[in-house]
Amino acid sequence: MNEKKYIKTSQKIVTGLAGITFLILVFLWLNFGYQKEWKTYQSQYIQFAEKLADSLGISPEGLPGKGIYELDLQHLNRVDRCISCHNGIENPLMKDAPQPHTMHSGSFLNDHLAPEFGCTICHGGQGRAMNKKDAFGLDPETHWPQPILSQPYIQSSCGKCHLAIFNEQERMEGTEIFHAGQQIFAREGCLGCHKARGVGGIIGPDLTEQGDKTKHEYNFQNVRGEQTVSNWLKEHFRDPEMVSPGSQMLSINLPEEDLDALATFVMGLSRPDIPFEYFSPEMLRELKGIRRDLSGEEVFSFTCSGCHGKNGDGKDYEAYSTGVPAIMNKDFLRVASGDFILFTVNKGRSRKQMASWAEELTGYKDTELQAVTANIENKGGLKWDFPPENLRNGDIYAGG
Repeated sequence: MNEKKYIKTSQKIVTGLAGITFLILVFLWLNFGYQKEWKTYQSQYIQFAEKLADSLGISPEGLPGKGIYELDLQHLNRVDRCISCHNGIENPLMKDAPQPHTMHSGSFLNDHLAPEFGCTICHGGQGRAMNKKDAFGLDPETHWPQPILSQPYIQSSCGKCHLAIFNEQERMEGTEIFHAGQQIFAREGCLGCHKARGVGGIIGPDLTEQGDKTKHEYNFQNVRGEQTVSNWLKEHFRDPEMVSPGSQMLSINLPEEDLDALATFVMGLSRPDIPFEYFSPEMLRELKGIRRDLSGEEVFSFTCSGCHGKNGDGKDYEAYSTGVPAIMNKDFLRVASGDFILFTVNKGRSRKQMASWAEELTGYKDTELQAVTANIENKGGLKWDFPPENLRNGDIYAGG
């Protein structure tokens, strides 16, 4: 009797567990199968496009069928499924539609065809993901090292293929903030401590390697605000020692929009693992070490201005603990010969924390170091204002 009761009880338990399992499976199917985000977006897009076409009295051509759209970009080491949600990126009718249905902005897709470039090579994010949270990778729990890029930082992606620091290049549409950052980089003397493309100082980290870093390689312990690469860079520019204790870098006093532009440029210094045919000719030459000779004024701006000031007027002891000489000061130039300046440029000044600028260390050519010496000696190209000598005949025996 007890055995029959035990069997009935076991059957009820098994039946109950089976029912619960079935309900769980139905719930999971509804939430992760039938009601997937990409399916919802595709249905919304078709309805939106049909209504728009009907209001314009045209046939809604080119509507996608339902399903996952996948770009297998083996040459770029990635798989992108972004178009599964962003169906309207090439549809002119959708130029004013809301996200994710809107047409891609600008004319970028004319030269960057989706089947060849995909989406994440420029926009960042996780290309395989099929929901917004995982695709954007912004939430800390997603642990995605390369989250989606917002404006203006998405312009940094242009530097992956098109950045030439020292060679002239044509400016592209939509890269205005990136190029503003490049101008700031060139005038703030960043190469005085850092290298980029094989040229620059040896005190700080190579900025090309800095641009290659992912979000999880940064320490955000002392960073205020959002934990993004762009914000880390901006806070580091403002107060280097606070963000990176022990840093000898001088703070950069710039308005917010200039900090945004500089961070955008530094993020674009990376060298991605992509085929060389994607690089612009100017960038490819630079990566091979082929670049034009820089003028003395350019070398001073790229290199010396960060410590010595844009006009060579130096820094006081409040700005820097050991002070920085005013090397374009007339008193300095009256006693410092060209040979002394060139020797200092080549050998450095250990007590002043100035490193050697020898060609084998910094990548600057000897002719460029001579040019910057001449630029300093001539006070930035300005002529001496001494009055002309007044020569006259005299009598040495009369003491005149």
